[in-house]
Amino acid sequence: MPSGLPINHHELFVYTKKVNSNKLIAAIEDKAPQIIKIAHILKDYGFLCYVVGGSIRDLLLGRPVSDFDLASDAEPHEVQALFRRTIATGIEHGTITIRMQGRSFEITTFRTDGDYADARHPESVAFVRNIDEDLARRDFTINAFALDPISGEFLDLFGGISDLFGHEKPIIRAIGKPEERFAEDALRIMRAARFAAQLGGSIEAETLEAMHSLASSVSRVSVERIFVELSKLIASKDPIYGMQCLYDIGLASLWGFATATEASQISPETIQRAIELLAKTDDVRVRWALMFMPFDSSERATAALACAKQLKTSKAFRVELVHILSCAEQSLPALSDPSAIRHWLAQVGRAHAKSLWALQCLWSDAHVEKAAEEAYELPAEIHAELDAPLSIAELAIGGAELKAAAIPAGPHMKAIFAEMLEAVLTDPMHNKPEELIALAKACYNR
Repeated sequence: MPSGLPINHHELFVYTKKVNSNKLIAAIEDKAPQIIKIAHILKDYGFLCYVVGGSIRDLLLGRPVSDFDLASDAEPHEVQALFRRTIATGIEHGTITIRMQGRSFEITTFRTDGDYADARHPESVAFVRNIDEDLARRDFTINAFALDPISGEFLDLFGGISDLFGHEKPIIRAIGKPEERFAEDALRIMRAARFAAQLGGSIEAETLEAMHSLASSVSRVSVERIFVELSKLIASKDPIYGMQCLYDIGLASLWGFATATEASQISPETIQRAIELLAKTDDVRVRWALMFMPFDSSERATAALACAKQLKTSKAFRVELVHILSCAEQSLPALSDPSAIRHWLAQVGRAHAKSLWALQCLWSDAHVEKAAEEAYELPAEIHAELDAPLSIAELAIGGAELKAAAIPAGPHMKAIFAEMLEAVLTDPMHNKPEELIALAKACYNR
């Protein structure tokens, strides 16, 4: 059996590059029995139906599968006529969504594509009756599988099984001429890096060469799609390979390195260090933050904010990333000083403490050839202070108690609460109503 993947990941389906279709069908029926019903309906009316693409790849690899894509020679209007509940998801490109038993399944008519004017959408599509032509338009060999869930016919027209299992690790190879595949949809350049990162694989030489020569065309892709791919890559099994690939082919501009590097503000060695550190943590927040650590400490948060805005990320994502990088400018607390730990926790927030600790330890250890993973875990001394009161909302008294103590509301309240919190951070034993009221009165009467 080919090496490179744990046997228990693929022994169920693949034996010396032969696919056990019955096992695949059983897995599909277990995860989405509606697919078998859809296929039977189409077959009863004389149409073909295949499960296609990445879902078959992931079943072969033992990876989780959430969505199944279907392909058929039935045209959109024929699919709509056969099924009671459908949605015209992308009818102009042959895609209909079938709703069945609370789930949605996209089915696309076999097609060939015309010219691509915008590096994503074909100007025209032509429906065909031959699935071979349909599979030929797909991006990579490992995504061009097709399985008939009734007969068990398995199609691998471009050597995808060999690329998945016939080498030391999976190979990402474009179908046909790589330049044509990337010209059709420039996002495929990033998808190649992402698949290699997710599968622990590598990119075939001609495919990689085409990625390099056409990298600038990624600028034509919507930033929302770029962000999705970048997020999947950063969260992947082998982010180093994927990010290194994007950097090597000239896509450092995605996170702002290009301009800074050209201006000699960031050395290539520092960027390399950040990329290599990605594998030392599974925390996606830390991985994102690491990509901005090569900037000067005073510029990291600004660079991250600019990148996040450019990629049109959610506000929550921007706020969290900027907060982590802003806090990373501060020194870590001395573990021998509980008060310093509580002040640090109050500043960074409990939710971000683990990520901040890992980020700063990783970056400060960047010159260490190899460090133990446990060195980046939150120390027991910090864990011991996580339940301490760390915010104004956690003080033993609030505005009502101060009003009852004859301290009226007003601008002075901000200073009073700040002083009470400072006292409690210094020593949590002060978080008692009587002590805090006495402190508030003293502050008010100054």
